[in-house]
Amino acid sequence: MEPNGEHTVLQGRNLIIDCQTQGFPIPIHQWKKARTNNLGIRHPDMTRDFVGIVSGPHVHVLENGSLVILEAEKADEGEYVCGSSNNIGSVLSRSVFVRVHTPAHFAKNFESLRARVSDKVTMICDAFGDEPVKLTWNRDNEVLTNSFSPNKKYVIQENPGRAHGAVLSSRLSLESVDINDSGFYICSATNQWGRDDLNFQLLVQGNPEPPLSLRVTEVHARRVLVEWKEAPDGNSPLIEYILNYRKTDGKKTRNM
Repeated sequence: MEPNGEHTVLQGRNLIIDCQTQGFPIPIHQWKKARTNNLGIRHPDMTRDFVGIVSGPHVHVLENGSLVILEAEKADEGEYVCGSSNNIGSVLSRSVFVRVHTPAHFAKNFESLRARVSDKVTMICDAFGDEPVKLTWNRDNEVLTNSFSPNKKYVIQENPGRAHGAVLSSRLSLESVDINDSGFYICSATNQWGRDDLNFQLLVQGNPEPPLSLRVTEVHARRVLVEWKEAPDGNSPLIEYILNYRKTDGKKTRNM
């Protein structure tokens, strides 16, 4: 039986398919779905193999004959047939094909990375959804591309689907990172049905810089007041300052 209608729905959305008839006695409706294999693909040998649908938490057959699919999944895709009969005359039937589209999306939306200065950092985003899917990288609203210029050191590699059902994978590598590479990087996936972002927070840590504007502000008989300004901490909390001084007799002493 060839389908005489098609319904499309986004994965995770609800779908209502009407199948209403009139008559006396009041017609009884029954929905069936074409049997598929474990991958959701209908086998050629299953041309006339349909399975009756019983109302449950995921699929409901309403009293008026409409079929309701809650939070549609890929497994719901396929051919459905609605039959209507009141035991008088022939059975009326209607065949429809349900197509479930999956928007581009990621399994997670945030990842935090830490690295040391001069490390190589690689960020990986695996995208899911109906093909074709497009992946782009950006930082601070700037689209990132392969570049080896002095100020940019990005290497982007894109591959077809990886494990876990991803349809497209992209790697962003930064060679020999420094403190200024710290920040947020966004991998965006888009297809005809939607868009999703995966945010990476990169924190590059290094040695703190020496204090700035060191000066003696007060000198007393047994104490000296010294002041300075904090310098960049290398993205790590400062634990202590070490102050070295030398007495007039040349003997070196260290104070914590």
